[in-house]
Amino acid sequence: ALRPMDMITVENAELRQLMGGGEAWFLSEGVGFVRIQRDPSSQVACPEFQELGSQAAVIREADLRTWEPPIWYKLPDTDRQVAGIYRYWRLSSLQHETYANVWAVVWENAKPGALIKPRGMAVATNVAVVDPSVGEELPCSEWMRSPLVPHCSLQVLLKRSPNDVKALPFFTMGDVVRVHRAHVMRKGSQYVNMWSKRWTAVAYYNLEANSLLSVDEDKTPHVTGLELDRAKSLAEWAKSRLAQETMNTYLITLADLGGGRAGERYKDLVVEILAVDQARRELLVTDWTTNRPVRVGAANPPDTARWLFWHLEHGMIGQWVKLRSVSFGNPESEEESDHDESDPRDGSASPGMSSVGEGAMDGPGLHVHAGQVTHLPKWCFDVSVRASQKPSPGIELRAVTDAVATFEARARNPPPPPNRHGLLSPPRE
Repeated sequence: ALRPMDMITVENAELRQLMGGGEAWFLSEGVGFVRIQRDPSSQVACPEFQELGSQAAVIREADLRTWEPPIWYKLPDTDRQVAGIYRYWRLSSLQHETYANVWAVVWENAKPGALIKPRGMAVATNVAVVDPSVGEELPCSEWMRSPLVPHCSLQVLLKRSPNDVKALPFFTMGDVVRVHRAHVMRKGSQYVNMWSKRWTAVAYYNLEANSLLSVDEDKTPHVTGLELDRAKSLAEWAKSRLAQETMNTYLITLADLGGGRAGERYKDLVVEILAVDQARRELLVTDWTTNRPVRVGAANPPDTARWLFWHLEHGMIGQWVKLRSVSFGNPESEEESDHDESDPRDGSASPGMSSVGEGAMDGPGLHVHAGQVTHLPKWCFDVSVRASQKPSPGIELRAVTDAVATFEARARNPPPPPNRHGLLSPPRE
């Protein structure tokens, strides 16, 4: 299959003017050959091409019906190893109702988030993913918006009891994953869902250790030096783009927010986590564009919140996250959906927002779906821009320090458990 940056040479092609304007190449009868060349050093060149050292595939008119293309030009015809090598699909070429092996870059956590499967014998989570075939020619902000490329999601499933929902990975944007034998389902031309079955294997790349690790502790991933090179190249491609470009045009700052109608949808936020209240499922965050940090609730769905806050409590203080589609007040629970719907955000914003230290301790001012909180690397462009606004230690940080102390003191006194009517029990005298 053709890939971006492939060079195509056609004999006897004719350049003609189109009636509606513009130009197009037309092929006349008697074309002698079509030559397709791929640069082995290209970031999107497949490892099979590099390994075989091929330079071109030539299609001649005389032998078109019997022509056997080289392996690097073919779409994979099996998800199994052939001669000790797995072959991988590009995300843009995935076909409906197939089992496929893919390499991808994690973009964000996606709805429905971490959940317990209906029969209670497995837990699963969803992430949106990209690769160069959908992102090479577009700005990062268009990777999940452009109608020109498919929007892909990956389900990661583990055979675990409901209590082990925390065993599901909490990926970082830019992480590289390798998936073997995912079940591909396409919805129209734009949405691609990759579902995990009991035989699906998902591994993620650890850049520091230069190793592939399975998300399932019971499985050991098959790893070759060629695959480690591919993972490293993909990680470097993601970083080279996301360190230089904004991730999307929906991003705003806390300074742009205020107060709005309960449940109203807004744009995304990139914020630093200052403190976590596990019992109340709340975060204290800032993006350093306001004097005081803000409380954000992420209590729903409950199973997803349990998974999220377990990870947030372990080494996430001082880390940055993206909050997708935040809302004011406490919006009613929404019907869950796969990662295949249009974006509900309308781009509006209103002023006024409660923060710690302003007498607004009855509830957080902002809410976010627990499945739409994504960890961001500190080298990310949008993180770097906001982190650069952090004031130097001293008087300017006193309000933040006081807010963190107030929030942590409240977190040490968890709320009373709900009574049989689902209401909070009044405190005992």
